[in-house]
Amino acid sequence: KECLDWVCGGSQANFVCCHEAPLEFYVGFDKVIDVAPIDDIADELPKGTISRTCAEAFLSPPPCTNWQNLANHYQVPFPRDNAPQLNTLIKCLQDKSKAVNKPLGSVFTFENKRPVCNYTRGQKICRSCTHSPCSCHYGGIKGKEGALAVDIGNEKLWDEKLIQGWLEECQSKNPDIVVCAIRETIKEKVHIHVSLPELGGCDLGLIERAKKGITHTSKGHPFKCWGDIK
Repeated sequence: KECLDWVCGGSQANFVCCHEAPLEFYVGFDKVIDVAPIDDIADELPKGTISRTCAEAFLSPPPCTNWQNLANHYQVPFPRDNAPQLNTLIKCLQDKSKAVNKPLGSVFTFENKRPVCNYTRGQKICRSCTHSPCSCHYGGIKGKEGALAVDIGNEKLWDEKLIQGWLEECQSKNPDIVVCAIRETIKEKVHIHVSLPELGGCDLGLIERAKKGITHTSKGHPFKCWGDIK
């Protein structure tokens, strides 16, 4: 508390004053659960939550010249890869889209434009990255098997309520894994962002909203989660 009072200028409840893009962790009686941020997670955190940045979770990274060492330091696979659970979900969606001749469109999981970002969990220590630090696209903060999010280009699948049904069916095949999807617009480009929040400790703000029966983010993007979120 003394440390937070000093860092935050006495405003322990307002974690945004500490970091521009905070990484929150919930303090329980017997454990600390790390979670990575999404744009509007601030409204959904339990009272008393304190924050630290994604960078503070992985201190003293090695030089950017050796990507293998970076991957080892950030505990991510080298070469870059998808987590097997995400591959299973994507395969299920592809099968369902082919069955009704409704293509998914573009499918992006890990970072392609700036590959080194996959080995720093999106931290901008080597160069800028497409997604936020510890995004589900980088495995969140605790995923160790690869990307835990996929961006699907055909947003009409959401508008036609097709992908919602497919995700419900695909999630039911792996009932222990929570799946969330959001139809979002970034820089005037619309896509469907699908993630496995609990496996990576990322996008957890969506689950918090879903628990309350909320169907849109604070920015007005519609979303839905499937699985045991009670």
